[in-house]
Formats: sequence, structure tokens, C-alpha cells
Amino acid sequence: DRIIGGINEASTAAARAVYATYVDAELLETDATTAELCKLLENTYRDVNIALTNQMAAVAEGLGVDPLEALRLASLHPRVDYLQPGIGVGGHCIPIDPWFLHQVAPRTTSMITTAREVNRDRELLVADRIADELGDDRGVVVLAGVAYKANVSDSRESPALSIARMLRQRGIEVRIYDPLVDDYSGSLMRKIDGADLVAILVRHSTLVDRIASEWDAIEAAMRHPRIIDFSTGSARQFGV
Repeated sequence: DRIIGGINEASTAAARAVYATYVDAELLETDATTAELCKLLENTYRDVNIALTNQMAAVAEGLGVDPLEALRLASLHPRVDYLQPGIGVGGHCIPIDPWFLHQVAPRTTSMITTAREVNRDRELLVADRIADELGDDRGVVVLAGVAYKANVSDSRESPALSIARMLRQRGIEVRIYDPLVDDYSGSLMRKIDGADLVAILVRHSTLVDRIASEWDAIEAAMRHPRIIDFSTGSARQFGV
């Protein structure tokens, strides 16, 4: 479906005619303000639900329960559908759009601001866990996957890049590799050479497949061979 809202009936009709030439979906007409609000409501809904998932994952971990298993089982209820926990929220829409709603209604959007805080805090949590894995010696970490989500090349508002900045502020040497993001593609083996930890932050299919297929060579190139998957926020040993 597509929501189309013009500044008047004529502009709405014109926009509908354009969409009808290439969109095979129901075209829903409304005014411009309602259409814009709907887009903000959609992205805010997703941000709030991601925050709830991330917070429940943290609760499960605090109780010594596997968060992925707990969320999966809870979602078997027909009216419950938890999302996948992660390292934060990125992209050029979801982490930004909720602030527009807060700007026009600051007194009635406390849930929105709380969700933003929860999802931003997720970045700090992951940075803390990576630092803990490295220990007092700090060492060298390779952050693998820094797009804002899996299997895309867009790194705008990427939580992974925010995590990289946090780690560097602590004096940790950070190398970044992402086969889909041009600025960070380069050579995986050159990035891994002499590293103490590979932290997978975004599970691109091509990235995971390459690490699995070149496992022995990667381990041989590292100073302290450790490959840990942080893509759900938890520290999970990467296995083949």
C-alpha cells in the first residue's frame, strides 16, 4: 500500500496518477499532513518496539536466560511478536523521525524519548562488552560489519560506527571491515593481521560466509584468535 497526501485534491490526484504507473498496490489518498504523520508514526512504532526487544533481552541476560530463546518462545503467543535484539538502531529514518514527533508534542511523547535512550544505550553496552573481551591490555579489535543493518551498503547513523568511536576514545585500536560499505571494504586479511579480536557487529550474509570459509587462515593471522558475534548485543562465540 502507498499513502498519498497532496496539498489539495488536484496535487493528490496527480501524485496518485504517477504512482499508479509503477506501483502495484492500493493507493490511499489523504492530505499532506496526515501522510507525513503516518510516515513518522510507522518509523516511531518500529523504534519503540526495537527498544522493548532490546530491553527485554537485557532483562533475560540479567536472569541468566538466553535472550534469543526467551524472545522466540514469548513470540509464539499469537498476540506477541518480539523483534531481533541488536546493537542499536541506524539508518536515515528510524533513529531520526521520532524526534520530529517529540518536537511538536514534547509533553506527550515520553515513551518516544525513552525508546531513543534505550536504543542509544545499546551502543554503549556493546562497546563495554567488546572492551571487556579485550581486557586491560586493550589490544586491537576488528569491527566486522558497520552498515546500519545486515545486507545493505548504507552506513548512515550506523550504531557500529558509534561503537567504533567509543572504543577509540578508550585508547583501543579499532580496524573496520565491511565488504558492502566502500569506505571500509579493503582487504579482510590485512585488517585481521595481528588483531586480538574480531567483533561481528552486522551479520551480512557475504561476511559470515567468508569468515566461515576462511576460518583457519583468519585464526592463523590473528595474534589472539577470537571471533565473537555481538550482532544481537550479546557476546556469542562465532562457530562454523
